[in-house]
This record gives sequence, C-alpha cells and structure tokens, in this order.
Amino acid sequence: MPDEPVEMPEWLSLVDEHDGLEALNRRQLIARAKAAGIRGYSRMRVDELVAALRAQQVGRHEEAWRKLAPLLERMGVLTKADEIVLAMVIDVYIEYLELRAAVQRSGRVYATEGKSGRMFRKRPEVEMLQDAWRRLMIGLRELGMTSPARSRMKVEGLEPADPMEGLFE
Repeated sequence: MPDEPVEMPEWLSLVDEHDGLEALNRRQLIARAKAAGIRGYSRMRVDELVAALRAQQVGRHEEAWRKLAPLLERMGVLTKADEIVLAMVIDVYIEYLELRAAVQRSGRVYATEGKSGRMFRKRPEVEMLQDAWRRLMIGLRELGMTSPARSRMKVEGLEPADPMEGLFE
C-alpha cells in the first residue's frame, strides 16, 4: 500500500544506553541541552537532562525515518534487509546536521597566537563535518539515493523494449 506510512521499526526508536551521556557532568549536559535548544535546562537535574537529550535524539531519528523511508519505498528499494543500513544513514544524517549547526554557530576558523603572531586555524568541527558528509554520501549511494546511484540501479520490469526483437522470426 503506497499511501500507508512506512512504520519505523521499534528497535530503531530505542536510543543506545551507551550514548555516553552518563559520563558527562552537569555543566557538559547543560551545554549540550542549550545547544540542542531544550527549554528549562538550567533547572533540570542531571537525570532529567539525560532524559531530555535522549528524547530529542529519538525524535530526530523518527523525523528522519519519516522523511527517508517513504522515498525509498516509492523507489522500490526499501526491504527489511535495508533497515540496518537506513538506521546507520539516519545516524550519520543527524550527526551531519548537528555538526553543520555547530559550524554555522561557531564559524569555520578560530584565531590563535603563534610564534609569528596571530594565526587562523580550521575548527575540528569542520573536519568532522567533512567526514560526516563523506560517510552520509556513501550511505545514500548504498540506498540508491543519489543521481549516479539511481542511474546504475536495475529496476525490474522497466527494461526498454527492443524494436528489433521479433523482426527476424
């Protein structure tokens, strides 16, 4: 049924318990909550901050799933076997969006003092953003979501008819 929404698998909606949030102190969690746009973060306890950050992460996964899964289903390439690949692509997509927002907020370079005076260096987030872009494009290619990948895909039943076939029978 093409009109029915593609349901997100339940295992994809569960955020990994080992996401590293427990290892962060309150100040680090507040910084993440502030960057994520969570309201009321300054009055939250540590466990509330962790829960809010995880809830936001699950929401991002669901939003990305709702965007990508119907596209892939309409293309006829989404199968049960692709759920893991799609989950990985969604993780990288979210990472890419977060890094892009950080670079837009902080800029691409920072100033530092060197032996010869003031120097400008590329922020580490820029390198991480470039790596996330590369990994995202690899995942999108695997799912046939780039123009070159779609041109190489073989779709059953859409072979062009040979005009010469049957001419010499």
